[in-house]
Amino acid sequence: MNQKPTITIVGFGRFGQTLCRLLDGECTIHILTAHPKKIKPEQLPGNCSVVVSIKEGLMSDVIFYCVPIRDFKKVLASHKKYLKQQLLIDVLSVKLHAQQVFAQVLKGTNARALLTHPMFGPDSSKEGFAHLRIVMNRFMATEDEYEFWKTIFIKKGLTIIEMDADTHDRLAARSQGVAHLVGRSLAQFGMQETPIDTKGSKLLLELMEQTCHDSWELFEDMQTKNPYAKKMRKDMYKAMQAVFSYFKFDPGG
Repeated sequence: MNQKPTITIVGFGRFGQTLCRLLDGECTIHILTAHPKKIKPEQLPGNCSVVVSIKEGLMSDVIFYCVPIRDFKKVLASHKKYLKQQLLIDVLSVKLHAQQVFAQVLKGTNARALLTHPMFGPDSSKEGFAHLRIVMNRFMATEDEYEFWKTIFIKKGLTIIEMDADTHDRLAARSQGVAHLVGRSLAQFGMQETPIDTKGSKLLLELMEQTCHDSWELFEDMQTKNPYAKKMRKDMYKAMQAVFSYFKFDPGG
């Protein structure tokens, strides 16, 4: 792979902007978004520019997809006619879905795909990327391409976790999935800061704030696109019932 490949980031929401910060100085970056006029100049580093046409945006060596999970298949399918020899990298938080979409849409092309899930976001990376984690799966990428991006991420201070898509989704359902489920539930409950908060209470407030900064669509997609999330929710419900039963407590009374 080229020492300084050109890349295009498709989508410039909260994580698209985070990825732009991460890759600043490493590559020439183009931004392809449905709303280019909403991008403010101060959001773009010096090596980054906005492209207007899909054809121009997909001429880069590497394409990062930072689009909502629910839109990924539609967006990728609309790009298929422009795909030739590019390396495509997704950042979706559900990997089996990304793997299946890539395998289906890229059939008949020479484009390749590399799966990633950055285990951080705009909030957790605001002080920098050192010691944050990213899951990687080579999938369709060449060995050289995979090693190139591992090297870039390590250079930026990230810790690489190599994992297949099925293992990722199974673990994510019972970690990230649980965290977002609890955080959203606390928001619906209306949890607020008090003058007597314990450390545990403060951690719950931090969890609520962090998870609720993400869109409701992301929460819904993580719960519906991950095949292991349904069992997680059932297990969480059973656990709450067991707690109430242990104390012989009627949650409605």
